[in-house]
Amino acid sequence: MCLPGGQRAAQAPAEADDRQPADLYFDVSGSMLFYGRAASDARSRVVPFRNLIAAMLAEGGGSPRLYGFANHVAKISRSQAEALADGRAAGCAACGHSESHLDELLAQIAHEPPSAISVVVTDLWFTNREIIDNGAVSLDNPIRAILGSGRAIGVLGFVAHYSGPVYDMPDGPPYAGPVQTRPLFVLIIGRPLAVARVNSRLQERMFFDNEGVERHFSMFSAGIPGAAGYRVEFHADEKKAVLIDDAVLADLGVEREIPQYDLDIGEVARQKPDNGGPVIGASGVFDPRSRLPEGIVWRGPVNVSTTLWVMVDDPAKTKCHHSGWDKLSNGGGILRLTGGVYGTRRMEIDAASPEFDSIASGDTVLLRYDIRLRDLPVDNADTKWLEGWSFDWRQVREVRQSAPTLFPTLNLAAFRSLLERAVADEVTDACRSGHGCPLLASGAIAFRIQ
Repeated sequence: MCLPGGQRAAQAPAEADDRQPADLYFDVSGSMLFYGRAASDARSRVVPFRNLIAAMLAEGGGSPRLYGFANHVAKISRSQAEALADGRAAGCAACGHSESHLDELLAQIAHEPPSAISVVVTDLWFTNREIIDNGAVSLDNPIRAILGSGRAIGVLGFVAHYSGPVYDMPDGPPYAGPVQTRPLFVLIIGRPLAVARVNSRLQERMFFDNEGVERHFSMFSAGIPGAAGYRVEFHADEKKAVLIDDAVLADLGVEREIPQYDLDIGEVARQKPDNGGPVIGASGVFDPRSRLPEGIVWRGPVNVSTTLWVMVDDPAKTKCHHSGWDKLSNGGGILRLTGGVYGTRRMEIDAASPEFDSIASGDTVLLRYDIRLRDLPVDNADTKWLEGWSFDWRQVREVRQSAPTLFPTLNLAAFRSLLERAVADEVTDACRSGHGCPLLASGAIAFRIQ
């Protein structure tokens, strides 16, 4: 396209290659056996453990690298992994079995190449010592190393059968039951697009016979792939008639995915409020979710940056060189985001913006815009489900007395906080560096002044 401020032709973003087999990690601590021994009833809204193990082994390819982890991380065989699906111990003496040291596992994964894909099944049960006291540092460091390498951490959680005691309760003795179901989790670690595709395949294989299973997925990533192709779809307000749809760039061969309007300056002057307020000529909804990987955490305050150009010569004659356009200003004030601070919002075009005052009648101008994530707040709406499945030492008495059908996970909310803070810090660092804040939307709008 012969337009300033962008590439001549849109280039599809390079996608991570997820065709390589994933490295598979299985929690082999004692409590995991009680998932495998539970009854497998496809009609109930839970996932048989066998479905999960089969889905993971399929993701690993023909000769997957398999690991068990509990007190330590060690290699296991395919038959040992399949034993878990039958409710039998994996028999990994080198792994131990008393507790799951996820910090040691994540530290190993952090040293893998950024192109590697790692899939981990675990109950994400953390004692206070592991995640609240000094142990939080041993988890936080590998999480930040993984995110800092450009990888994402996907957390897939779902309701699974469970039949047995629950160990490592914060008040001492195990919870003896009855327990019918517990959340079970799969961590998917790799490039964001690869994580999204692996999640999609795992869910298809796991839930093929039971779509009603309660499940959630959140992806923690400092990079947000797919957003570069998202443009806000604007619609002119026909009643105000200050912006009229017209193919003002038709001579340049520009497709109509770029909004193009005749701007009626006289009508704007007649409608402009006495207090100098805006005249909203067109609006659209800023909602990039259709272009983003499923579950990616993206809701936060944003910055809108714009640049305004005026056509001074037919760019077709200048072979798309920028000499066909003059940069007028940063275009501030033409675009307005309204309706809250985070997430989906309304985007408006102010036809009465002072930026248009210096443009002569008959001129064609182009406004380019980028919308970038400025920050990721903790306690994000995209990850609220993790808190809903969590309890801590202050709630242990209530949990014991209530005998919940779905037994919650100890300190899952604290793990959520570690992930959220690590991603928020990565976003802040990106904004301060030359790389820039993560992009959520990018587009252009053309106006011909009448």
